[in-house]
Amino acid sequence: MRKESIRADVDALCAFEDRLAGSDAERRACIELFLEICDAIAYVHLRGVIHRDLKPSNVVVVEREGSRSGPRIKVLDFGLARITDGDVALSTRRTETHAVEGTLPYMSPEQVRGETQTLDVRSDVYTLGVILYEMLAGQRPYRHDEPMRFDRVRLPSNEARRATLTVRLALQAADEALAVAELDARRCGAVFACSGGNTEALDALCRALIQPGRPLSPSQFNHSVHNAPLGYWSIATGSLQPAVSVGAYDASFAAGLLEAFALARLEDRPVVLVAYDTPPPPALQPFRPVAAPFGVALALTPERLADGVVRLDGLRIRAGAADAMPEGELERLRLSNPAARSLPLLRGLAIGRTGAVALPYLADARLELRVEPC
Repeated sequence: MRKESIRADVDALCAFEDRLAGSDAERRACIELFLEICDAIAYVHLRGVIHRDLKPSNVVVVEREGSRSGPRIKVLDFGLARITDGDVALSTRRTETHAVEGTLPYMSPEQVRGETQTLDVRSDVYTLGVILYEMLAGQRPYRHDEPMRFDRVRLPSNEARRATLTVRLALQAADEALAVAELDARRCGAVFACSGGNTEALDALCRALIQPGRPLSPSQFNHSVHNAPLGYWSIATGSLQPAVSVGAYDASFAAGLLEAFALARLEDRPVVLVAYDTPPPPALQPFRPVAAPFGVALALTPERLADGVVRLDGLRIRAGAADAMPEGELERLRLSNPAARSLPLLRGLAIGRTGAVALPYLADARLELRVEPC
């Protein structure tokens, strides 16, 4: 990274007044500070060191001493820094073998995937880009707290009006998975796996029943059953293929995966597996705490496809603990939502390497399977 090449683009960047926040002087000041950060990182890169945990809280702005004008940048916290020399890399073995270390919003894709063996200075360069974006736009390019968008919930207007967050999340995930796999929902079986069911409707029903007088039309009753999202799926897609709704508490994803495998084999047809859970209403939270909505869908076929992503096989139930996520934030998410117990499998799909994955199943057992890239 050359300071001169970045400095040459300062005027061009400042010309985008409709895209960058603040005045021209403020934007120029941000870029000047960013150049100082680049200088510091270039210094350590030239000495064979990768920072691996760059973020705004690790950058301090201090005033220059004496007659020198303008602020000075100091980059802190090299606790995860890696020396690129292979002879010395053995000293950082703890963070070398598929372990994910860093701060998630600022991590490069290869760092999130745990590819620490091949991580190089480009990972820091990616993070610098995220920091520059945040300096200029006032927000990160990717936000984990963005409201969920449901643009693929293909329901008639009357059903769409009654569909809860749980229903919309399940239908959105299913439609996205089938669109990527280029499969027709009307020709696919379906397995919907959920720990809590449609808790919004259940809460509304309970509240209606304790109100004075007799409810005129407790319509929520029809939507409070566990398989309500699957019913909406049939309405949205017009599918008449075999479909199953599964609930197994924290093992719901693993139970759904077993059911989807069996359905695909027995029916000899593609099957979409949809796992989803949403936080229950406040009155039910103490009995079933779920921190955040999470949905995932996988399109499974009984035969190997030329454009398939991975092959999953070797399913078996064995004693032992399930896999955890090596990155702290993702592990907290995995534990906070039953559907997010799928994260170790999703990580295996993202890494794209052959290996085994263990998912939580029974109290003293786990579901093991083998992941093999196609």
